[in-house]
Amino acid sequence: MAEKITQKGFEKILREGAEKPHNLGGKLYLVIKGNSRDFSFRYTLNKRTRKYSLSPYHPLTNTLGHARKRAIELNSKLAQGIDPHQAKQLEVALAKKAETQKLVEDRNRENTFEKLAYDTYEQKRSGWTNQKHNKQWIRTLEVYAFPILGHLPIAEITTKHVLAVLNPIWNEKPETADRIRGRIEAVITRADALGLRTDKNPAQWRGHLSGLLTSAAKVKEAKAPKEERHHPALPHEQIAQFMNTLTQSSGMGARALEICILCATRTTETLKATWKEINLDKALWVIPANRMKGKKEHKIPLSTGAVAKLRELE
Repeated sequence: MAEKITQKGFEKILREGAEKPHNLGGKLYLVIKGNSRDFSFRYTLNKRTRKYSLSPYHPLTNTLGHARKRAIELNSKLAQGIDPHQAKQLEVALAKKAETQKLVEDRNRENTFEKLAYDTYEQKRSGWTNQKHNKQWIRTLEVYAFPILGHLPIAEITTKHVLAVLNPIWNEKPETADRIRGRIEAVITRADALGLRTDKNPAQWRGHLSGLLTSAAKVKEAKAPKEERHHPALPHEQIAQFMNTLTQSSGMGARALEICILCATRTTETLKATWKEINLDKALWVIPANRMKGKKEHKIPLSTGAVAKLRELE
């Protein structure tokens, strides 16, 4: 085994600059090649000789003392049967894993349920025509879901969290609760698509919450009165007498009801009608799609009685 080189001996090696690996003792070498002065730890393990770089020599930041201290640490690993190269690879792998984990945690902290809920709402609302539904969609989440889920990273939401939102209202407001469940599911589905989650959607009904909650439809049915009641209908044989009485009644309400009966229209369709929709010469009433429940234009051929009544009103 080579004797350890003293500081003076080391300085002499530097001055002379002979290009070769200089054994400094303790498996530590100074490799001189051209203008480079690199420390190297050389060892044999399992009949295999390997080199482990200890960085270039620097008179302030990487002196002989620094390199010798590193060599002592590596010799200690060898004495324990640890390959310094493998230990270094493991150290790098662990550092990379820790860095990746930190990035994931940072991303999770940024992507809360509340943030993803607003993102989902903005993405969906452009396709909705019902403004009431548009506002209700996010409002119900703000009222019922955000107090429990809002601050949570989307990746950490579990079935327990979802049930904490639904259980208090499931039996009292089954229809509202089921809509909220569907909206929570939509938010988490978006998170899944964006790669922000890997676990099963905890708000999914079929095959998941269906085993924990009674269906909203059954809850609603159980709460409804057992006897189904309808508004009384006017017997058809009395319609002529009723129309005569209605004709003699004053007021626009009576006239509107006459039109509803003569044209078989809904109340709203009649009350919001405009004269430009009605062509009395052609005996045709065309209700535009934006006023129809099904969003389709509706054409009504007008009877002689309907035309006469509308001419009176005009």
